[in-house]
Amino acid sequence: MANHSEGRLTRSAIALVICDLPTAHHVAAFASIGSHFFCSACNCYHKTNYARVDFQNWVLCDKDELHQYAEQWKDATTSAKHEWIFKEYGVHYLKLW
Repeated sequence: MANHSEGRLTRSAIALVICDLPTAHHVAAFASIGSHFFCSACNCYHKTNYARVDFQNWVLCDKDELHQYAEQWKDATTSAKHEWIFKEYGVHYLKLW
């Protein structure tokens, strides 16, 4: 409403995606489940945490932080910088962000 005091008519669509975990990572622009970033919901990082079952101690991922990393990937000017961001944070930019 800040830019349109009378309101504005828009059209939107919501798409539901039902898929397996590897495809979900691909659709969301996350690193594959075979990487050190195997979980997209929590911060269980590195393959040494595969058998970790103390779920009450898991810390959820911060979606705003992930979005910030995706934006950094988008704004990177070299493929080397893209690679570094993806390797460091396990996410790259996608228009769905």
